[in-house]
Amino acid sequence: MADDKDDTEAQEVTLEDKIEMVRRKSFTQLWVGIVFMPVLLIVFVAGLITLASAHKTTSTMTAKKPENRVELFAKKIVSVKSRAEGQYGKYLSKMDDESIFTVNKKFEILYELSMESEEQYTEFLEAYQAMVYGAASRTRGSGEWFYYYEQKINRFVNAAKGREQTMKQYFERD
Repeated sequence: MADDKDDTEAQEVTLEDKIEMVRRKSFTQLWVGIVFMPVLLIVFVAGLITLASAHKTTSTMTAKKPENRVELFAKKIVSVKSRAEGQYGKYLSKMDDESIFTVNKKFEILYELSMESEEQYTEFLEAYQAMVYGAASRTRGSGEWFYYYEQKINRFVNAAKGREQTMKQYFERD
C-alpha cells in the first residue's frame, strides 16, 4: 500500500509538472501573438496602401485619350526621321568623296599582309623544325630534347595553320 501512495504522488507531481509546462507554453504563445499581431497589421495596411496607389496609377493611365498617344507617337516618328536624314546626309558626303572605298582597300591590303605573314610564319616554323631534327639526328642522346621541343613547335605550327584557315574561311564567306 505504501507503494500505491508513492505512485499516485509521483503521478500527481508529474501531472502538476505537465500543467505547469503547458501554462508556460501558452504564456509564451500569448506573448508571441501579442508581438506579431502589430507586425501583421502593419504589413496588411502597407499592402492596402500599395494596392490603392497602384489602382490609382492604373486608373489615371486608362483615363488618357488615345488621340494623345497617337500624336506623341507621330512626333517621335518625325524626330527619328529627321535624325535619320541627318545621319544619311553625313554619310552621303563621305560616300561622295569615296573615302569609304579607301577604307575597304586598306582593309584588303591589311588582310593580304596578314595572310602572307601567317603563311611565312608557318613556313618558318616548319623549316625550323626540320633544322632541329637535322641537328638532333647528328647529336648523340638528343632524342629526348628533340621530342620535347618538337611538341612545342608542333603546337606553334598548328596554331599558325589554324589562324590561317580561320582568316581564309572568314573572307571566303563574303
